[in-house]
Amino acid sequence: MTSQLLRSPLFAPDYQALSTQASAQRSYKRANAIASIHGLSAHDIHTMSQKFWDLHQDPITCIDGAATTLLTIQYNLVVGTLTRINPVGYPDIPKLIKDLLSFKLIGQFCLTELDHGLDAFNLETKATQLPNGKFDLHTPHPGAAKFMPPTVPVLYVPCTAIVFARLFVDEEDLGPAMFLVPLNDGRTMYPGVTAKLLPPRGGSYPVNHALTTFQHVELPSSSLLRIHDTTGQQKCTHSQFMDIIWRVAVGSLCLGSIAIPALQISAFIGIKYGQRRSVESKSSSDRSPLLSISTHQKPVFTALAQAYVLKAFASWAITIFADPSIDHQIRRGIAACAKAVMAQHAQSAHLAISNHCGAQGLFAYNQLCNQHSEYCGISIAEGDLLGLSIKTVADLVRGRYSLPTPYNGDHLVSKHEDAVINEVLELLSAADNPVQTFSRHVLPRCLHIVESIGHRMAYEAAVKSDIPDCLIDMYLCHIIELDMAWYVEVGLVSRASLSQWTEENIVKISNNIQLYTQSLEVDRYVTAPIVSDSSWNSFMEKLPVYTSRL
Repeated sequence: MTSQLLRSPLFAPDYQALSTQASAQRSYKRANAIASIHGLSAHDIHTMSQKFWDLHQDPITCIDGAATTLLTIQYNLVVGTLTRINPVGYPDIPKLIKDLLSFKLIGQFCLTELDHGLDAFNLETKATQLPNGKFDLHTPHPGAAKFMPPTVPVLYVPCTAIVFARLFVDEEDLGPAMFLVPLNDGRTMYPGVTAKLLPPRGGSYPVNHALTTFQHVELPSSSLLRIHDTTGQQKCTHSQFMDIIWRVAVGSLCLGSIAIPALQISAFIGIKYGQRRSVESKSSSDRSPLLSISTHQKPVFTALAQAYVLKAFASWAITIFADPSIDHQIRRGIAACAKAVMAQHAQSAHLAISNHCGAQGLFAYNQLCNQHSEYCGISIAEGDLLGLSIKTVADLVRGRYSLPTPYNGDHLVSKHEDAVINEVLELLSAADNPVQTFSRHVLPRCLHIVESIGHRMAYEAAVKSDIPDCLIDMYLCHIIELDMAWYVEVGLVSRASLSQWTEENIVKISNNIQLYTQSLEVDRYVTAPIVSDSSWNSFMEKLPVYTSRL
């Protein structure tokens, strides 16, 4: 869909470094361009239509992680939240959404605070209702600064944010509430609003992350945003708060889904470089492709298998997640499991393939190490993985809801999931102090438990799809290897049998590697020059040359 953008100067490979500010500005333009091509409507975003999910699985999202960050904030968090506001009470909302969709206005989502992180429910920014019905928005101390949202002026485009603050009415704390707050006009911050630009994260495309504070900013009474089912001046409960920030849970799944094109691109690069690069045998003068060597095959073919399996997993998860008749807690749990698995696979695969490409894997122009860095940010955005996992496991062991059960409880991954969950349940049932036991012995296992549930879900989704068996089995071998001690301990596999099975799958994948590579359909999005001689030669010709004058 977006392949035509790759031919535009805006998306030309940036082999030469830009300044941080120039790169950040270009990311805004790229986000706008991607949005224009996909053409999502407010209805698409509100209902999470297939077009919405297609945007987040478009390989172009891997070209510039900063552009993707800006786009998902604008569309999912801001527009997605505003579409839940009843326009009857807010006549300006439709025009606001229209301007956000076209990037005539930049939208930000100011939720997290420096001192609170994931504990957003206890945020400290204050919005005090004044006698005239207006609100005084104030940051009481530096630790209550909004952390991360890129709120500094850019490109002369005005910026407005959804800001979360504690609502005080007649000195009573009514808990977190949402306010629509204009931040800047694209040139300068509005009075009382301060944004301190943070240094770039490093290793990824720069986003203008900032610390944002408010010094007694007066807001109109209409700035208080209320979701459809929220009425009156009632105290916000934790469950109501979770409903208000529902689009954060949506973001967990849509950002996690970026792992699919990221893995497709990394696998493609690893395969093509492995076919192009040759090494000399010690036993003869013959040279063999790097891809024929097992040390390169295993990480690359594992990433290939993960790309196929996660695509099936995402399709299954999205179908359930987008169904409004299913309880929100179940949908959040599925999103947490999906994101945990997608992040686990994407981060490990990018690092492994980068390492196995030697020195070439260290350079950002080859797309491997920077994709790893970008996904480190994704694993934290819209819910840190560890925090999501702790919340999910705590809810499951308390019986607050149940996730979809395995369709085949006798399979290896189903048995593993069942075992890791039962271990925790047995610990808690035998504990004199369950709270202390959960804190000391269950917390460290939460991410592993959620990943195990996700592995089972992913495997089952793949089995029900048309993915070749050798790719599914290659994925299964990797999953077993992640907790081989347990599988060996209970006698389900041996180290030797797993190694043999992995090798058999590698051979099967090798025999059809051209077909599997072509089916990824990401060659247009690969800018890494190491994938072919022609692209490398073209890259070399563009490098600055320093030589003598003789």
